[in-house]
This record gives sequence, structure tokens and C-alpha cells, in this order.
Amino acid sequence: MTDSADLRAVFGLGNPGLAYRFHRHNAGFLFLERLLRDDRIRRLEHRAEALSLVDWVAVGGSRFLLVRPQTFMNLSGQVFESVLAAHGWTPRQALLVYDDLDLPLGAFRLRTRGATAGHRGVRSILEAARTTTVPRLRLGVGPRPPEVDAADFVLADFTAAERPRLEAVFDDAVDALLSALDEGLAAAMNRFNVRRAPSRPDPGLPAGPDAPQEKKL
Repeated sequence: MTDSADLRAVFGLGNPGLAYRFHRHNAGFLFLERLLRDDRIRRLEHRAEALSLVDWVAVGGSRFLLVRPQTFMNLSGQVFESVLAAHGWTPRQALLVYDDLDLPLGAFRLRTRGATAGHRGVRSILEAARTTTVPRLRLGVGPRPPEVDAADFVLADFTAAERPRLEAVFDDAVDALLSALDEGLAAAMNRFNVRRAPSRPDPGLPAGPDAPQEKKL
């Protein structure tokens, strides 16, 4: 089980560029922007590193790296692998933050491991990591209207009506992440996951050949 001493980096997933900034698929980027505005976070350094934008931050007496890959979503694994190699960290020491169609907007879920559930950014990272044991914070962006293609849905902006719910869940998810960094993932999961039940069971094993596949984004 990953504990607070293990976690060293938080990867927010998204696509770079202003045209993508407020897409549902960029929930990971938007979350890290919100995290950097939190009074409990002290920003120490900001720079470009290994095809990414990184911020060293202090939380309490510990330092952590926040990473926003500047490849497109499908190539997130390149950044994940490069950053971990540069610092000598393992996949268990990194936490992914990303959009999840299986959770409704306003919900989030902390996990120590899991499958891709069709998310191409997560798939790229798990392939690079060669393990599904990569901690993650899943941010709900569903439900998707059945008549709307999944790729079209996540590559569209959050609506004006969705923005207040997004900001509210970011507030709660920041608390959950800071709890994970301070107390460990197990304690944070016990404290926060009970409030945020997923719309369907969370897969814990790699997706099989019959798992739903997302279009290449």
C-alpha cells in the first residue's frame, strides 16, 4: 500500500494549448491550477522539464512535484517515464489526476491502482509503467448523453451550468489529495471515498479485449 512517505509527484493529465484548456478532458490540468491557488500549498519553483510543465511545491514540511505533460494525452506515458527516471522514483510514488466518464460530475475517487477504462492518457502511462499499480484521483465528468460520442463529449468545454459543480468538487478533491500527501492514501480513501460513490464499479484489473475503447484523443 502506498503511504504518504511514498508519494512524490502528482501528474495532472490534459492536452496543451488554449483551444483545449476548458475541455472536460483537461480536468487534470484544471485541477492542478486550482491546487496551486490553495493557501496550504507553497510554490517553490516553476519550470519546463522533460516535455512538461512542473512545479515544485511545499506541503507542510514535505516537497512534491506537480506535473502537467505538454505532449498530447495519448503520449502522457513518455512524460511519466521521463520524470520518474530523472528523479529515481517508481510508479507507486506518482499519483495521476484525470477525467473519468464513469463518475458523475461532482464526484471523485481515490485509488491505489486500476485499469484504463478506455482513457488513452492512462493507458499510455500504464504501458510505460508496466504495472496497473499507479495511484490515481479520478474526477467525474459524466454522465455522457447516450446520443453523444465519448470523444466528442470529453473534447468539449465544460458548460456554464457545469462550472460551479466543477469548482465545488475541486475544493473537496484538493482536501482529499492533501490528506493523501499528509496521512497516506489508505487514510484518505477511507475518509473521502465513502462520500463519492461511483456510478458503476471501479475496475481493478487491466482492461480486457472486450472493454470499451475510447477514440484516440
